[in-house]
Amino acid sequence: MKSFLFFIIPFLVINTLVGQNDETISANNTNITITPAFQQIIDTYSRAIKLDSSYPMNYFDRGLAYLEVTDYKNALADFNNFITLDSTKSSSYYYRSLAKFGLNDFKGTIEDCKKAVDVYTKFAKAATALEQAKFHSNNYIGVSNSYDKATMLKPNMAWVYNESARAKYKLKNYQEAIEDYSKAITSDPKWEVAYSNRATVKRTINDLEGALNDFNMAIEMDPKSAVNYFYRATIKLKLNKKSEAIDDYDKAIELKPNYAVAYLNRGLVKYSVRNYTGAVADFDCAILLNPYYAEAYSGRGAAKKGLQDRDEACADWAKAELLGDPTAGYMLENYCHINLKK
Repeated sequence: MKSFLFFIIPFLVINTLVGQNDETISANNTNITITPAFQQIIDTYSRAIKLDSSYPMNYFDRGLAYLEVTDYKNALADFNNFITLDSTKSSSYYYRSLAKFGLNDFKGTIEDCKKAVDVYTKFAKAATALEQAKFHSNNYIGVSNSYDKATMLKPNMAWVYNESARAKYKLKNYQEAIEDYSKAITSDPKWEVAYSNRATVKRTINDLEGALNDFNMAIEMDPKSAVNYFYRATIKLKLNKKSEAIDDYDKAIELKPNYAVAYLNRGLVKYSVRNYTGAVADFDCAILLNPYYAEAYSGRGAAKKGLQDRDEACADWAKAELLGDPTAGYMLENYCHINLKK
């Protein structure tokens, strides 16, 4: 029984880890909540479109409002209309890619990101040629206006590459996703999000050292991000650096005291090094923050068994089994001798 428990706990540690940041987006968002302020914005642009359906910016701005309230279907329709009327603004392809990502159209997301890059590159070359012509004709005001227009039409290219990479990650094109995140970093070397996202892909393909280096960079750029400490801890855990992993979970909890999964994972690591009292305390906190946390009850049951508290361990496993943890059922039958098949 002891050997089974020590097999289960590392399994729980690894499988409790959260996936890529902000990647869980529903394709069918049926619970859209529009605040009165955004409803007023949407209604204003809708009236404007009724008065003049040929003015593209009304579709663009209403599309942004729909994106803000995660109404991806209507956002997509508005950006389609804008692009039909004006196909020269690269940022419109980027924002349309966000709507497509929200609808789980990952291939469409990648296509729009490519289009955003192509349109901007084409415009930038034309703007540069025009700027040089104006400069040589001593039209310095015209040069300045060209730069202003380029800035207005340019989306944040790091964001474009990041969005393309997210879609490629969803399609399991991991190497291509890494390449796009690298392009995002080249475009904005101080954007910690691109480093942390690239680290997540590297973790997925088991490039643990590469993932660790990227999380180190992300933390260097944003030392107040609890999420990055949490993810770095998961990498260190896989590298069997348990003490360092606990240190990172400590920092994540310091920055985000209501971080239930960080308490859970730290408790699992403490259990694995036989710090049962410390593990129980962490599982207590996880349960306090989330009373329906099946894995926390299961982990606390294992830690209480380590403390020779059989009755409390069985009570926790019973709660975990009720909440849907399959490993708890095994312990109830084989350690607590409770027949669940009655």
